[in-house]
Amino acid sequence: MDEQRYLYVSDGAKHEVRRYQLGEKNGTLVAGGNGGGADLNQLNFPTYLFFDRDHSV
Repeated sequence: MDEQRYLYVSDGAKHEVRRYQLGEKNGTLVAGGNGGGADLNQLNFPTYLFFDRDHSV
């Protein structure tokens, strides 16, 4: 959970990262979501999440 109380979840099966606010069920897609792969708009089974001070994933 970050300073703004967002929870970030990586979903390896969907190759995406979502951000949730308290009470949200679907969340907001913040990375991936275009299938698995090595292109800039794809993730490949994301496992760990890292953030900088600007909240960039």
